[in-house]
Amino acid sequence: MLKVGQLLKFVSDLNPQNTPTRLSFFNFLRGFPHPDDVLTPELIEMFFNYCMDYPHWASNKQQLGHEVQFLLENFNGFYQQKFDLNPIRFPQSVQLIEIEHFSDLVDAVGSYLKTQCAEGGEVPHPARSE
Repeated sequence: MLKVGQLLKFVSDLNPQNTPTRLSFFNFLRGFPHPDDVLTPELIEMFFNYCMDYPHWASNKQQLGHEVQFLLENFNGFYQQKFDLNPIRFPQSVQLIEIEHFSDLVDAVGSYLKTQCAEGGEVPHPARSE
């Protein structure tokens, strides 16, 4: 199993100050998980979820996702494809919807569920959609 520290060293060797994406990813890896933690797709998605809370990254999700994906693919090549990228949902493939009021969220989810039930379809489980 690959460790966070291995990815941290890999990104560090690529001069993370070169791009805002790389620097953000490097700082996340350096500051949040422990270097001895197992590297998981959930950790990468946690980074993306934190980033999407910031308007800059939400509007630049293509750049963020593509660059981190590129880093991970190169890291994976270096470590003989030992890190499975398939479970990761990269931000460029996620639709973001900004909802300011909780009541709007309830209305949106309620409308979606009514549509799904009216069509006789099974309501998809969030982890199994796509």
